[in-house]
Amino acid sequence: MSKVCFIIMPFGWASQALKRKFDGVYKGIIVPAVQEAGYEAVRKDIAETPWSIPKSIVKKLADSDMVIADLTGMNPNVFYELGIRHVLSKCGTVLIINKGETIPFDNASHRVIQYTNESADLDEIHSQIVSAIANRESNIENSDNIVHDTFPQIPTNVISSLIQDPQNNKIKELQQDISKLTQENKQLKSTLTSHGILKKDAHIRTQRSVKEIFSEARFALKKSGREVILQLHQFNLDNEVDKFTNCLEDAIEAGYLSENDYIQIKDLCKSAGYLPLCLTYTIQAVL
Repeated sequence: MSKVCFIIMPFGWASQALKRKFDGVYKGIIVPAVQEAGYEAVRKDIAETPWSIPKSIVKKLADSDMVIADLTGMNPNVFYELGIRHVLSKCGTVLIINKGETIPFDNASHRVIQYTNESADLDEIHSQIVSAIANRESNIENSDNIVHDTFPQIPTNVISSLIQDPQNNKIKELQQDISKLTQENKQLKSTLTSHGILKKDAHIRTQRSVKEIFSEARFALKKSGREVILQLHQFNLDNEVDKFTNCLEDAIEAGYLSENDYIQIKDLCKSAGYLPLCLTYTIQAVL
């Protein structure tokens, strides 16, 4: 799967003349540079929903490996989306602006690449964007925004940190189980051998075999909060009501969700607005 670079631009609100200008910047400047850096350029026009930021855009801002934000024209939606990205990701955002425009004060502390549509400048601008992306890749622990500069204790990737902790805890528990069973197997085998009950090379089966534990581990990971929440988000975006419901029923029955998982799922159900009432009661009962 190719790496994704999500592009924030004001094209959804622009006049026809400005739309052509921004299309030119996107196709002539951004896309070639992003592709050379090894990414797929993705943008989403929000003209159809002018008074809101679609959830699909928020998801792209959270999930994309890289984001390029064009600050040209001081567009409010661009800055709103940029703020979301800055909270969610410590590094991985490149800022650009049309040369001659004033760089916003809050963004002046980090590099903003200035571009023009002049043919003579394209190679240099292209090179600067490729270099900026490479710099973000190689310095992922270094903040590229004022939010993480101010609060350095915030995780590098907020979403991943929220959904991975319960899963990591379950993995650790299973690893401890495997280690404990292996040690018990050795002790039992040693005791039986020393009393002449068991030959030295005989194999001891414990109550739960390592194979069974690994099987349980795979099932637990599949039904963990991280995997379930990602699936529910996708089913919600695709408007797959039945798949959403079945996935949630299976996850609740499996019993590997943490309290934090239930809170996130409850919020997702509330925003989706189509979850059967009985499952909503089930979640509330768990909480």
